[in-house]
Amino acid sequence: MVKTKKVNGNELKDQNSKNVENVAATETAKPISANGVAKIDYQNMSIHDQVMQAREASKIFFDNNFDLAFTQLKCGLNKSLYHTLSYSTMCWLRAWMTFEKPEIETAIDALKNSLEFSADRKRKMGWFDYIRRTSYDDYTEEEIHAELAYADSVFMLSLITFIQDQNFMSLIKGAYRFRCGFQSYKICSQILSERKEWETEESKAEFESGVRAGNGSYNLVLRLSPPRVLRILEFMGFSGDREFGIEELKAAADLEGTGRSIFAIMMLLMNFMYTETMIGWGDKNWSMIDYLLKHLSKCCPKSVFRPIFFGKYQQINGNCDPSIELFKEAIQVQNQWKQLHNACNWEIMWSHAFQCKWEEAAEYANRMRTESLWSPCTFTYLYAAFTYEIMMEKKDSSLQAKIDELIKEVPKLKRRFAGKSTPREKFACAKAEEFDRKNGRLVAPGFEVFYVWNIFSVITSPKLIEQILDKLEIYLQNFKETHNLDYDDWAVLHLLKGTCLRHLGRIEESVECLEKIVARSKQISLNHYVHPCCQLELGIDYMELGDEKKATEFLRKSVNDYTKYSGELIVHVRAHYCLRTLEDQQSESQDMKEQIIANE
Repeated sequence: MVKTKKVNGNELKDQNSKNVENVAATETAKPISANGVAKIDYQNMSIHDQVMQAREASKIFFDNNFDLAFTQLKCGLNKSLYHTLSYSTMCWLRAWMTFEKPEIETAIDALKNSLEFSADRKRKMGWFDYIRRTSYDDYTEEEIHAELAYADSVFMLSLITFIQDQNFMSLIKGAYRFRCGFQSYKICSQILSERKEWETEESKAEFESGVRAGNGSYNLVLRLSPPRVLRILEFMGFSGDREFGIEELKAAADLEGTGRSIFAIMMLLMNFMYTETMIGWGDKNWSMIDYLLKHLSKCCPKSVFRPIFFGKYQQINGNCDPSIELFKEAIQVQNQWKQLHNACNWEIMWSHAFQCKWEEAAEYANRMRTESLWSPCTFTYLYAAFTYEIMMEKKDSSLQAKIDELIKEVPKLKRRFAGKSTPREKFACAKAEEFDRKNGRLVAPGFEVFYVWNIFSVITSPKLIEQILDKLEIYLQNFKETHNLDYDDWAVLHLLKGTCLRHLGRIEESVECLEKIVARSKQISLNHYVHPCCQLELGIDYMELGDEKKATEFLRKSVNDYTKYSGELIVHVRAHYCLRTLEDQQSESQDMKEQIIANE
């Protein structure tokens, strides 16, 4: 319930009357500057007023006026809890969207500042507090919201820590932070369930959306963490529940008008349309995606994120041309955040490439190579791979010199990101070495990058995959006619063919195709990544066939039997996701059996 107060001996029970009283009191308390303009006293601002200003800044941000949103929040930086938290959250979002080092460093500094600011304002626990029952109605409004702001700051900072530097000590530090944030969210959950009196309904709604969004995000991240990170987190006693995470984020999204509602919507859309499609095998929760897109259109219809997510929706449905138009619309919507243009160009490139429109795909790869700071090594290799496909289709040998020049640049452009070279940059460098050893020859490099980036699982359109399979068959036929049997190239083509067959529902044919690679495994000498990828794909095939025992066997082989090859982390993350899915299915099956027995 909302706390009531007595004014002039009369108890105010009407919420609207109380809000008017609060606003009037706030306006009266504002100091006046020399020119007569009211100055805002951020340090003494109530939580209710902080929440309302943070919501306004959020609305401005999602209306694409990013600079104004940051400017408004900076006014209350290190003075107001919600201004400081909201500013660091926006820095965090920008870092994730760009993945550029300066933005990551800015986000880390902002989050550390938010962490210290909220830690100073949350309730300090003495030894006596741990042995007596806590009454959360004794907490001030600032103390409970500071606890939530602390949990949010720790969560975001720990994620950035895992990304920014992946050496062992940084992972331990990130896991420890993760644990601290998790404990704070547990306290916040108790406050939400036990506290009876709140300053205003807006304050309570903001707190509830924050708790649910935080619990949901924690559980999803735990479930989808890379194996190396997860082992550390599990050692410290963590385990994530995907379904609970989704339910909590959805509950936060449904609290319309709160600052965290939009954040929860975006977290879920990122999960369903990017994360799970990139590491999964093609399954998609269409009903949830439709629900979230309607929610997004309602709460921020002008936002650049609307055409971006709708463009992704069209892309994963195999409607590549409409997706391209929507991504172009997103580019036209705003110019303040140029890095978002590159994110759209990236998606446009894949939409062209998956239709085998190699010239258009090469154009966008080249555009990012010259404009984006994220990974010039990756963009240069993609540009070379798509140009190679143009050369092969048009039989235009004049392009060979250009391809040679591009491939030579690739190893020089590799850089350490997040403390290490990225798996896909390592892959690009390995292919550059192979290109040199084979005197300027590769096999189906444009299609091979589909596999490395898991684009087959992102765009699962049967019509488009049939077209790709036909082109791979031509490659295989030409390969037999024009080359001595190079089993490295032969294995790559069969891996791609087997993957296409699975996405077309021809599972038995896929298994037969992949087993040919297993039978010839000793004759594959260069493309070592094919071995574990073949085991991974066989594991997914047997998942589709419902043979959980064989699926688990092949998936574990892909993780345990191979090491030190390009793309190792990619295979481990995908295999881990599949194994977790099998565990969930087995758990659900066991629960159903127990329920049937109980009903009998």
